[in-house]
Amino acid sequence: MPRVAFRDQQEFKAWNDAMVEKYDIERFHDHPSPFVRYVEGKRIRRTFALLAPGPRDRVLEVGCGAGHLLERLPAGRRFGLDLSESMLRKAQQRVDPGTLLQANAESLPFRTGAWDRVYCSEVLEHLADPRAALAEIERIVATHGVAVVSVPNERLINTLKVLVRRTGLSRAVLRAGPDDYAMPERMDDEWHLHTFDLKSLLAAIPRGLRVARVEAIPFRWLPLRYVARCEPADRLVAAPRRRRSWLAALSARWAGGDHRAVKRRIREWLRPTPCGRMLDVGCGTGELANLAPGDYLGLDTDTAAVARARRRYRGDARKRFLIADAAVMDFPANFFDVGLVHGIAEPSRASLDAIARATRGPIVLVQPARASLESLRASLAHAGLGVDCDEITREHRILLCRRGAVRR
Repeated sequence: MPRVAFRDQQEFKAWNDAMVEKYDIERFHDHPSPFVRYVEGKRIRRTFALLAPGPRDRVLEVGCGAGHLLERLPAGRRFGLDLSESMLRKAQQRVDPGTLLQANAESLPFRTGAWDRVYCSEVLEHLADPRAALAEIERIVATHGVAVVSVPNERLINTLKVLVRRTGLSRAVLRAGPDDYAMPERMDDEWHLHTFDLKSLLAAIPRGLRVARVEAIPFRWLPLRYVARCEPADRLVAAPRRRRSWLAALSARWAGGDHRAVKRRIREWLRPTPCGRMLDVGCGTGELANLAPGDYLGLDTDTAAVARARRRYRGDARKRFLIADAAVMDFPANFFDVGLVHGIAEPSRASLDAIARATRGPIVLVQPARASLESLRASLAHAGLGVDCDEITREHRILLCRRGAVRR
């Protein structure tokens, strides 16, 4: 329940307008404290990294405020909405006014599945009913889409504010003067209607969304913000779990799970194919990099995983790893001999298009064994790919795709 009860939407809007005027978002983004700017800058960077929008994706920001985040996205595919007219007037100075809309986050005026990417950053705590807003986000995000939400870890923030003030470090840490952003001792005393931590954030995510990743901002040991990447739960078709014997569990652990079987099958499929250059999308920590006899490029949006992969292969100059989304890469046509796609529950249509365009030979997709292929088949067809071989191991489904192959 919110700390303030509102009789109707008009009363909530009047309260929201008053808070927007009192707490100037422009001053907050220009805060004099390097620490505050660092935390907020990292929150924004990680929000977009987890969102990973492709060049053709339609992106919506729910609660766009003055457009500070929205202006960082490419023009033409970005859209924002906010309840406050004054916030939208400020946003019009940064983005095309035709891409802005006044609307309530708890009742979004869009059809089901209309958006490829949706994000809602530092907004839920201000809403009368954040669960209703999350349910609307679940409704409007496409089956292949992604939703990213972020919230402040209110209790930890309040505790640190008290410690900073009691130790006399307030001026050194916050560096706020009389004309700067008015930061109260507790934001949940007034403008924040709800207090979130990691547990309450995860509890608020509707069942139709699967939390794929949560990041603490700025550090794991100092989680002042939480940013969560969510994907539609119906991407995966649940399969009944079978209880394994202790011998089977021990055998799976000894054999490295199912990965050896996957690598063996991929190696057999690719043996007849000359492989001077290999592209690996969703490379993780480089689990499949040793399949490449020649040059290898691994892409992943997970910064920590890419860092581990670079350390793992630091002695091999022919293996390179980039923090990037394939959908936004501009590779030359037919540059790679072989493509791999794994570590992604369902690659986006934009990613598959980019991979197919850049790869002259076969493309191997490794999916969870229980993955539904209905929407994936449409994306493959859009990229001009057909399934040449389809094999299911204990934990994975491996697809060998080629241009012009008979679509199974």
